[in-house]
Amino acid sequence: MDDRFEATFLVDHPTEQVWQALREGAQGTRWMLPAFESPSDVVEMDEGRYVRLKKAAEPCAGTEIAITLEAAASGTTVTVVQSGFGTLFEEMLNTLAIGWSHIVADLALYLQTGARGGRHLAPWASLGCGVREVRAGLEVDKVFGGLAADAGLEPGDLLLAVGGAPVVVERELQTLMRVFGSGDKVDVTWARAGQVLRATGVL
Repeated sequence: MDDRFEATFLVDHPTEQVWQALREGAQGTRWMLPAFESPSDVVEMDEGRYVRLKKAAEPCAGTEIAITLEAAASGTTVTVVQSGFGTLFEEMLNTLAIGWSHIVADLALYLQTGARGGRHLAPWASLGCGVREVRAGLEVDKVFGGLAADAGLEPGDLLLAVGGAPVVVERELQTLMRVFGSGDKVDVTWARAGQVLRATGVL
């Protein structure tokens, strides 16, 4: 199983400057990598060009992050890889992919401008169910508690809206789960056996 994410982007600063920005939060072999924002330990390093780190704290503790810098005509090409998720990768692929896109965007923002976007750090609430994308939208595949259980959602139900916002793909649902917080009162609309059902509950 290839349990990794990879992205490459260009920063219009020289490689030495990008490397220094990456090392800004480093203390010895413990780095606080921008955008990932959790302590990580150096596993391997080629000073000024490459570093591979192992995350020492959640989220995704134990995964490895590798960053390679290559000089380009107009700056530096940055390649970042995160790997070693194990079974979590298949179980939460869509959610992890959303987090990954935020990490890459925040890393590019930081290396280009010095600003810390913090998008990856926004807390996630939970509807209390797992979903899978089908042609008609988001089908509930398991209910494990929370609002979903209180509202009476069942496997096979098709989510139509959360908090009044229509949902068709998991990315939309996960974005809403970052807008709402634990304890928020939220309306949920779903379809079951040809009927549209609604309930309000607390996340």
